[in-house]
Formats: sequence, C-alpha cells, structure tokens
Amino acid sequence: MTINGFTLHDTTTATPESAALLDQIQKGWGFVPNLHRVLAESPAALEAYGALWGIAERTGFTAIERNVAYLAIIYENACTYCMAGHTNLSKMAKVDDAVIAAMREGRPLVDTRLEALRTFAALVTRNRGV
Repeated sequence: MTINGFTLHDTTTATPESAALLDQIQKGWGFVPNLHRVLAESPAALEAYGALWGIAERTGFTAIERNVAYLAIIYENACTYCMAGHTNLSKMAKVDDAVIAAMREGRPLVDTRLEALRTFAALVTRNRGV
C-alpha cells in the first residue's frame, strides 16, 4: 500500500530489521502509525525515530507535559496529519480533553505551568529556534 508515493510497510513487506521494530511498536501502542510504516523503508531511519522518542521519554517532563509540547509544535507547523495522530497519543497519555481541545485550537491553557510550556514550545517552533 502507498500514500503519496510512499510505501506503507508492515511486518510482511519490511526488511527483517524494520519488521522487528514494527512488531515492537504494535505491541507497545496497539497499532503502528503510518509514519512508522513509511520510515520502515529504512531500518536506520525507523530506529533513529524510535531512539529520539525514547530520549524524549527520559526527560524530566511528564507524559502530559511532553504531549503539550508536541501538540504546540504540531499546531505551529499546521500539520493536520500529525495533530490527528498526536491527539490520539495524548488521549493515551491521559491528557485532559479540555487541554487537547485548546491545543488543537491554539488557545491558552488554564494550567499556568502547561501554558508556559505551550507558549515556549510554540515560540521556539515559530522562530525556528532563534
């Protein structure tokens, strides 16, 4: 199966290395996002993306805080595909529905700590790190 010219691999079409990684993703999340299926074209790319995700999980941020940052970045980049996927991941991480709705609409958050994080992530993204 392809989308926009990109092959969406599964464990039967990916290389053995990528298939093993896709299997781990399926077991961990209960599904395999299409981004991972595309990245499976290159085992190194799929592994690198997973490693980056793992590094983010080892920060001092909670799962809710990480998801607020992800959603702020996604909102700034206007990526509807990413917003849909990370909305589901945010729900899995127990992010409050009101927080998710505000993030999706670019509205300030009531929680001042989360709002500070949202604002920071949005500004860094908007200004491309400058």
